[in-house]
Amino acid sequence: MLLVVDDDEDAIFFVRHRLAKCGIAAELIVARDGGEAIALFERCLSTQTDFPALVLLDIKMPGIGGFGVLEWLRAHELLGRTTVVIHSSSDHPGDVSRAMMLGAHSCLAKPITETFLRELLATAARFSGNRNHGHGNTPPQS
Repeated sequence: MLLVVDDDEDAIFFVRHRLAKCGIAAELIVARDGGEAIALFERCLSTQTDFPALVLLDIKMPGIGGFGVLEWLRAHELLGRTTVVIHSSSDHPGDVSRAMMLGAHSCLAKPITETFLRELLATAARFSGNRNHGHGNTPPQS
């Protein structure tokens, strides 16, 4: 399962398009802001369902932004249950370093390429399988 947290319809379209072009049948869930993403994580916790294997998280959104989501995940010790990749048009070095300090696994610029999306999903699936079996592995940071 792939969660895209973004208020930009074009970014969401590109992710959908890249998935289809790659022939990847991953379930895609969209949250339009950080509040929706946090609500989804809370539902996963309360219903004891799997977290998304991969979260593509924009930094700048109305309401709760990407940093707020990372802070929430970190405060609830949930960063080991999903792979969080910042997917942003921001190239400000401070944004990247703050995201990494808050626990993002990596950062990439919009739009995502097919090759990188395929690699992210494969890596997230491997680590998701390990997390579901209690190994506690987290993906390497890039």
